[in-house]
Amino acid sequence: MPNESWIKHAYPLQQITIKLQGTRHSSRENVINQLETVLARLKSGDVTGASHDYDFGYQFDVHFRTRKFSTKEKFCAHGAPRAGRYAGESKANE
Repeated sequence: MPNESWIKHAYPLQQITIKLQGTRHSSRENVINQLETVLARLKSGDVTGASHDYDFGYQFDVHFRTRKFSTKEKFCAHGAPRAGRYAGESKANE
């Protein structure tokens, strides 16, 4: 379990979720261009956004997470919680 000073230093956590989607015909270059578009939007200050045509596009969200630790939670070697669901959050929040 991380100590109190680590928790005060680290939280709230900032997490960025980026989803990129293409078809089997999408080139790697086109998918990377989507990622670069998301990066440009994040740099300009956007915290959420999406652009798609149902089979090719992107979505992104910046989240700030504060929460209490679960006693059942697994931690990385440096004391941070591993990726996954947070204590008290439902699967719908992922």
